[in-house]
Amino acid sequence: ITGPKTDVWLVKTVAVLLVVISLCMILYVKTGGSELPVMVQGGITAIGLMVIDFYYVSKDVISPIYAWDGVIQAIFFLLWGIIFIRWLKDIY
Repeated sequence: ITGPKTDVWLVKTVAVLLVVISLCMILYVKTGGSELPVMVQGGITAIGLMVIDFYYVSKDVISPIYAWDGVIQAIFFLLWGIIFIRWLKDIY
């Protein structure tokens, strides 16, 4: 869909980081830890990936298909916001 990759190191680096973030979220949920760090990590990750997607699509560095990922990341950010608001209501 996105064509050949010329910066393979970047693709692998991002993949590793996303796997680590996902594992951290899963472990936090499974161990019964505080939800706040997971919400912050999830929200900031979604915003960061969204900004990267939209910025590099707008600069014509990456394929326009990545704008769809930016939209998905925006949805993730909104969902994390909803989860955070519900969490605040539960503790206060």
